[in-house]
Amino acid sequence: MTPAELEIRLRRITNQLNLDELSYNHFFQFSKPTEDLLVPYRKFLRGKSSNLVLSHFLVPMKIVYLILKSILISLLRKSEERSWHSQESSRKDVLVVSHFTQAQRPGETDVHYGELLNRSDTNVFYLNSTRVPHRELVRFYPKSEQKNLIFMTKSLSLKSVLAIHERFLSTSMKLIWSSFSNSYDRIDKSLLIEAAIRQHARPTMANKFLEVRFTETVNLLNPARIIMTFEGHSHELVLINLIHSKFPEIEIAAYQHAPVVPEQYGLLRNLRLLSSRDQLFTSGELTYDFFRSLREDLQISVVGSRKHKEVTLNQSPIKRIKVLGASEGSVISITKFIQIFSRLSVEFPGFEFKVRIHPSVPESTVIRILKAQGVDRSLISHNSLLDDLLDSTYCIYQSSAVAIEGLAFGVTPLYFNELEGHGLNPLFFANFHQPIFRNVEEFIVFFSQVNSLSLNQHGLPTARLQEVAQAYFSKIENGFPKPS
Repeated sequence: MTPAELEIRLRRITNQLNLDELSYNHFFQFSKPTEDLLVPYRKFLRGKSSNLVLSHFLVPMKIVYLILKSILISLLRKSEERSWHSQESSRKDVLVVSHFTQAQRPGETDVHYGELLNRSDTNVFYLNSTRVPHRELVRFYPKSEQKNLIFMTKSLSLKSVLAIHERFLSTSMKLIWSSFSNSYDRIDKSLLIEAAIRQHARPTMANKFLEVRFTETVNLLNPARIIMTFEGHSHELVLINLIHSKFPEIEIAAYQHAPVVPEQYGLLRNLRLLSSRDQLFTSGELTYDFFRSLREDLQISVVGSRKHKEVTLNQSPIKRIKVLGASEGSVISITKFIQIFSRLSVEFPGFEFKVRIHPSVPESTVIRILKAQGVDRSLISHNSLLDDLLDSTYCIYQSSAVAIEGLAFGVTPLYFNELEGHGLNPLFFANFHQPIFRNVEEFIVFFSQVNSLSLNQHGLPTARLQEVAQAYFSKIENGFPKPS
């Protein structure tokens, strides 16, 4: 089964069941086929179904385990309940939804919105993607901004958590009951059983927690407009449904800040949810054209991106071929890139190979992977992104924005995807007609062929690369357009 066929199955099942509670279930909101996001579906993609008798027998025990885990987290995070209610927020007209990650540096601009977001005159609701305690998150921001910020908690009160699990038990029972129906094949039945368990998993509960906290926030601040990041995640679906149903007078403005790939199923689903009175902001003309082709009725505007890089006209002569690896922010991707680049560095000692780690990944994780692979830390780049792009010739990537940013510096992108196809290629819409590299052997063949070229013959024409860079991540000029 392909990821596209999996998406069709999941959509068919949810449409047939028509249960509101499934919108929180992370298992049904398949975003895109990256290696880390495919982990829960691996056996289904291989066309295998579970032993249905055994699976049905294990469901109660697995659900009880998840509920107990949820209770424990609620108790351990009890201080967050006090911290949440002690937050003081001064009301602004606009509420922005963003993410606090390992990449956020104290006092610096928001890592998703950049200079588009002024935290001094806007309320910001931050989803916490780190383990930094709730009460300490505010210290990352200047005092002049702190009263405008709201930080999401990891859990709710124990009473609220139990009430949600009780409600979700009913949904799980309906999923289990459906798994006995003859209208589904064995793979569908296995998917239903898995979904019944994951109705109580942390990602699903986190979506429900977000709905609760965000409702409290909107009731408190009563904003006229809500701006949110738009990547196709399940929490976006929850927020869009919430705002449309409970706060229909509030305008949604969705901001596409990250690369867009052909098989970004979650993004396409969420795009259909936006109403004609909502707005969509894009990073550049290239993504503007993509969204316009799908939703002509939607108000779409190009606002630019913090990832914009000024075109470098006078590049220094190439002294040595450097290949940069733009890994994704997952252990699977980092491990794969380290394996490939370790092999390439041995095969081509005259080239320089460096793996660039996603800024959201802790250094301890990288060290652990390097140790497990028996690879020296010298393979990892510790330069700034600008320095890396200035002296790189090629960039191997999967779906990273680094490859797009590198175009402004004349860095030739090399697309890597073990699953074949351009489903994860953010440069697919640029019509580069790139080859697909599926394994290290194919990279060895390529670099063996270009090894005989003179230094100034390497890579694609710089002018074409820079043209695409400007069209994908435009320069921020005037901020977000005014509400309609």
